[in-house]
Amino acid sequence: VVNLAPSDFANGTKAIFIRDGRAAYWIEYRRKLDGVGYKPGLAIYRLDPPPISAVVSPNPEDAEASEFGSVLGTDVWMLNLDTYQYKDSKSVGGSMTALSAKTYSGNVSFSAVASETGAAVTITKKADTTPPPVPNVLPVAQWSSPNMVILGPGGEDADTAIVGFEGQIDGVVQTLKASDIDGWLPTYLSPFVAPKTFYLRDLPEGSYTFAMRAIDIVGNKSDWSPSQKVVIDRADPVVTNDFVLTGAAANELSLSWRGATDAGSGICQVNVVDEDGLILQSSSVKNAPVIKVAAGSTLSGLAQVFDCLGNGKAGDLSVTGKLVAGDKSSKTGKWSPAGAAYGAGAIKCV
Repeated sequence: VVNLAPSDFANGTKAIFIRDGRAAYWIEYRRKLDGVGYKPGLAIYRLDPPPISAVVSPNPEDAEASEFGSVLGTDVWMLNLDTYQYKDSKSVGGSMTALSAKTYSGNVSFSAVASETGAAVTITKKADTTPPPVPNVLPVAQWSSPNMVILGPGGEDADTAIVGFEGQIDGVVQTLKASDIDGWLPTYLSPFVAPKTFYLRDLPEGSYTFAMRAIDIVGNKSDWSPSQKVVIDRADPVVTNDFVLTGAAANELSLSWRGATDAGSGICQVNVVDEDGLILQSSSVKNAPVIKVAAGSTLSGLAQVFDCLGNGKAGDLSVTGKLVAGDKSSKTGKWSPAGAAYGAGAIKCV
């Protein structure tokens, strides 16, 4: 129930906007005034334009004109609760106002209790239980800019509006950021709030399979879009001095460079070059580059770390290998109580 103020009042709620599928209505309350011929009641305006086939004009070119666009214009259409198909003059006759009405689909009805100071308008609308269409996600080959929308046409909800999206990333469902359409102009189906869409820049970095679904304003969810394999890589690799010993021979140590990582496409190439630009070592083991150092010597040079899209970082590297035989090493510790988690009387060496 909405309490409408009369259209000639300065304050109060002046109008109701309601959508019924592809039709949109603007409803005002007009009270009884001296000198006017209409009764107090609701004045119902139609916001969506008629199809060109409904236009009656003496100009032949009008019947061949393009269909009206969706951007909200300055025209409104009175007494159009039907399908714009008029069979005789009686179709457009009648009072300008009424206390009750129903849209031609039968999904929405209005009734009003009128007074001098306002009208209590009851709106009854058929529940929206139809899920939105499956999002039309563009093929990955067409993804060219972080600021592009990756949704094609045809994803609009039939009765309400899309308000959110969910993504499946390697099968894990998570909420995606729904953004207003850049440069949006009011339309007759959405005159106040910008519709939601999804930008490439809002996908997380990484290599994964991706699908998404849409959620409308009442919580209906679409089916999932077809899965696509995507690689989102927006930054250079991250490089730290974290190495892990993976092998030891008589005169050589093998180190896995765990500190060379890339959240997007992964690490595909690591080089160590000398001051003349000659490659001293190179590793193409994906996401696990290996550096080898002779025991008792130092490997120095310029380290070049590249991800699988060619983004790279470079910096000075110096690694010294020292191999100590097990029978030449020693370690001391101190025994202390291990704690209740290990059982009564347990001790540990620290």
